[in-house]
Amino acid sequence: MKKIISLLLVFVMVVTLVGCSGSKGTAANSTLTSSANPAPAKKDDMEIAVVLMALNQDYWHLIEAGANSAAQELGIKVKVVGPPVETDVAAQISLIEDCINSGCAGMVLAPTNPSTVGPALKIAKDDGIPIVCVDSDLDASIADDLRLTFIGSSETEGGQLVGEYLVKNYSPDTVVGVIRGPLGAVSHNERVKGCQDIAESKGFKFADIQDGQCDRALAMNVCENMLEGHPEIKVLYCTNDEMAAGAYQACVDKGREDIDIIGYDGSPDCLGLIKDGKVTGTLAQSPFDMGYEAVKILYDTVKNGKFAGESTTLIKTQVIDKSNAVEYLDSLRTKITNAIGKCWF
Repeated sequence: MKKIISLLLVFVMVVTLVGCSGSKGTAANSTLTSSANPAPAKKDDMEIAVVLMALNQDYWHLIEAGANSAAQELGIKVKVVGPPVETDVAAQISLIEDCINSGCAGMVLAPTNPSTVGPALKIAKDDGIPIVCVDSDLDASIADDLRLTFIGSSETEGGQLVGEYLVKNYSPDTVVGVIRGPLGAVSHNERVKGCQDIAESKGFKFADIQDGQCDRALAMNVCENMLEGHPEIKVLYCTNDEMAAGAYQACVDKGREDIDIIGYDGSPDCLGLIKDGKVTGTLAQSPFDMGYEAVKILYDTVKNGKFAGESTTLIKTQVIDKSNAVEYLDSLRTKITNAIGKCWF
């Protein structure tokens, strides 16, 4: 099947990037596999494709682990792929097309862009391949037509929880800086707006909002420049954990360890920083559950020939700080070990 990407489409994709949680890496099939011993269900030839935004950080590997766990229970195969970086829309579309051409029975997709993946997904639909979106949804204009359901959290509500955490733990005269994902990225727009709406209504001031591209090294540079321009900042809100880790290192380098840092995602690396008192908190999602439920839904849909579920399944989120980080991290490790037989963090 011919590729659908044109030069015009690539240009559009570059300027309308959506959603991210990671840093640089290489495009590849994942090497994270299950080593658990429980006997799987009766073997099945079904293979589900899992196309993520990238495979360069733990957040995406948690979705992968959930998908692997469900596949093991069901006795089917999953093929997990992702582009080099979360902002590489063209690479993700190419991977979607490759999975379609390989004859996958269904597809789990974390779309990098909510609309430009549409033409590729139309091909999947025409070929009878059901799709479940995780983490980020498609544009509302095409979602109901091209995917069965969306499994993820409300980014706006997540941002609001961060805003409520600010209101509860800091005085209204506290100055906040924000390091966010790519400008125009819908998920990061909502994470910022949700937080601002709550905090600003209580008198909090947001001194600066800068794009850190969901990249740890870039976030370090952005943070250093932000603190030089706004030394009055006392709290940094980073709309993913990779940027929170980068901001922490920048604060150490600048001798500003008095600044509190709040991330977003609940990645193991950031949870470790919280446990050690280096980062203040993070808004934890449940990526393992996203991957697990998505594969189960696709399996049932393929087997039964129909989907009877809801259009959206929201996963609960919560703020993790030092008061509950150890318990949360231990629980996550146990969950991963029980599911796939090992935990990599």
